Amino acid sequence: MDLSVERAVKMLSGTVSEQVQAAASLSWKAMTANNVSSMLTAVKPLVKALIYSLKRSSPDDEMLMRCLTFETAKTLAYLAEDEMARAIIIREGAVKPIVGLLSSKEMHVQCFAVMAVRILACDPTANVPTAAVVPRMVEMLSSISTEIQSEAAMALANVATVNKEAIGSIVAAGAVPILVKLLSANVEAVVRTEAAGALGRLAYDTSTHRVIVNAGAIGPLCSLLVSRTSDMAEKTSAVMALSHLAYEDEECQEMISSSGAIAPLVQLLRAESEEMQELAAQAICNVTSLTPRNAALAIGCGSIPLLTRLLSTRNCDVQAGVLTSCLS
Repeated sequence: MDLSVERAVKMLSGTVSEQVQAAASLSWKAMTANNVSSMLTAVKPLVKALIYSLKRSSPDDEMLMRCLTFETAKTLAYLAEDEMARAIIIREGAVKPIVGLLSSKEMHVQCFAVMAVRILACDPTANVPTAAVVPRMVEMLSSISTEIQSEAAMALANVATVNKEAIGSIVAAGAVPILVKLLSANVEAVVRTEAAGALGRLAYDTSTHRVIVNAGAIGPLCSLLVSRTSDMAEKTSAVMALSHLAYEDEECQEMISSSGAIAPLVQLLRAESEEMQELAAQAICNVTSLTPRNAALAIGCGSIPLLTRLLSTRNCDVQAGVLTSCLS
């Protein structure tokens, strides 16, 4: 049923059946709209409906309540992408019940709960409870749903970015070996991309390097650079992860070189994407900074002419840094 926002908001104060219809209509609008500003009036009643749906229900209306939980969680997950809507979601106290839905027995509810948490985790004002979220997200990395796996990996990456103190908790919860396992060729590309991205975020903290290396991450990350099945998103995540692991870490630099990453990194300086060129240049800089042998390999692979050409087309400190590293 396609309802106007005004009509849907009114129905969110009606019977449970009317609330389900209203939430379903709003979820479709939120999913397809380019701008959800016209839906901001619906956020508060949606939060109220979600909290209401989680109260103990009688057997007669249990199915309707479960539908209401799903539809409101789904709509709030889509709306959370908007900054103003997210502020209302946080202010109205939706974070705790949404986090609670991560433990739902229904996979479709889990899917939108983890999506919402992934978005909320980017916002420091949400105060996402890492003690509750991290262990559940690590469990979700092993879900049979690729969507849940990728969302969980992104959520962990966001938690690690916003709350550096949570990185230790993520590592302690056993995320690293599972993320490394998700880099395998038999895993969906979107999951590999987000797993590599999460490892890259964790590698911002140099104290995690040994754990990541010992879990066997470098080989699979290097493989993503040369695999014919890897798309540019996978390569981007892999380059960033390798770059962070190599930063000021001579042992990692040697291992990355031994895994054959330097030649494909140099090749990525030819990528059409300027972003990829910059990332590849930074990675080469990090991989060669403490190891003259790696610098010589980069030169032998033809990095100097490519970096010189990039410098001539635009001013970039990264390329200049790589040239200095390679030639020093």
